[in-house]
Amino acid sequence: LKLERNSEFIRNHAGQAFIASLSAFILSFLINSITVLITALLSWIPGVNFATTIVLTIVGLLFKFIVIAYYLIGLVKAGQNKYLSLPIIGSLGEQISKSIKP
Repeated sequence: LKLERNSEFIRNHAGQAFIASLSAFILSFLINSITVLITALLSWIPGVNFATTIVLTIVGLLFKFIVIAYYLIGLVKAGQNKYLSLPIIGSLGEQISKSIKP
């Protein structure tokens, strides 16, 4: 972004990458916090603690795979010089890219 500040293409991908990173950090923190909280609250019930921990761990792993897929899709499309608006975060990324001054 520092070298190609005038490129709308680069600014768009940078904006989407920023939104993806920020949302991944926040959601990962929330998922981990909820996992710890629920595990602590249900630790006194035999069997439920283990099942809850497994379910919440699977949810966390699915989220991480979705984040990795988003990054890989963006990386491949940017490498092919194709404009791409990722689902959910694309519009926010476009707003950020427009706010970056050339």
